[in-house]
Amino acid sequence: MSHFDSDPSDDRADDLSEDCWEGSEPILAFVLLEGNEFSFESFINQLFETPMADVWAEAFEGPDDGMFRFVLDDESVTVMLLPSQYPLDDLEGPMETSLLWPEEEPIERLRKHQTHLLIAVAGGEGAAIRRRMLLTAVTGLAAGQQGVMAVYWPEATHLVYPPLFAEMAAEIASSEAPPLWLWLDLRVFRNDDGTSGLFTTGLRSLGFMEIEIPRVDMPPGELREWVLDIVYYLIENGPVLNDGNTIGATEEQRFLIRHRPSQFGHEGDVLCLHCDSDS
Repeated sequence: MSHFDSDPSDDRADDLSEDCWEGSEPILAFVLLEGNEFSFESFINQLFETPMADVWAEAFEGPDDGMFRFVLDDESVTVMLLPSQYPLDDLEGPMETSLLWPEEEPIERLRKHQTHLLIAVAGGEGAAIRRRMLLTAVTGLAAGQQGVMAVYWPEATHLVYPPLFAEMAAEIASSEAPPLWLWLDLRVFRNDDGTSGLFTTGLRSLGFMEIEIPRVDMPPGELREWVLDIVYYLIENGPVLNDGNTIGATEEQRFLIRHRPSQFGHEGDVLCLHCDSDS
């Protein structure tokens, strides 16, 4: 979902939207702020000293009127301070389901954030994972600044605790080991018969079908880890899970793969596992 029109009175967002569409489709992250300011000076100083996913920022422009731009690899990066709240209606669901938020920190306080940053990466020709690694690195640096309340990753509808996002972003090693916990929502639910189910959000942005598992007898943590293993397999081998194939969770337990319309509102077909072959 594009967020460029979140503040219709802000002409900078309109200008950014036009610029972003001159190359590849922009990818976005948002940083919720406690107050009305962002420490651009500290952010820029650290940017000079820190490689972002093994490349250095260059061609700096600004900050001017709450906007700072630079080039990272072949991407144009924009960090923009927007003088409004991120739409609270879009945050209510993520506040209820976030797995990347400590229990001792009341996530409900995010309703009181005052402003937010829009961080956009656009124009590059890199692969989907490489582009998101760059966005993650920049967002992680922003997440470590004073006054940051949360990071919102819209492709996964994720709210992430800032120190955790910054830590995971700093540990990015290579495109073969991307921080999938930041990029994907692995939503587990419980069925009436006591079994678990799962659906992903964010895989389509990486170039793959979302995964949905209507019913499986597996603990939630184990289920998420298994699905992550499937995603790493897809990243390494490409979209090779065809309709009618089977995939194993254990040596004894195999699941039929069907390409089916989503049961959870995702566009297009999804990889449905453990579906009845006759359904």
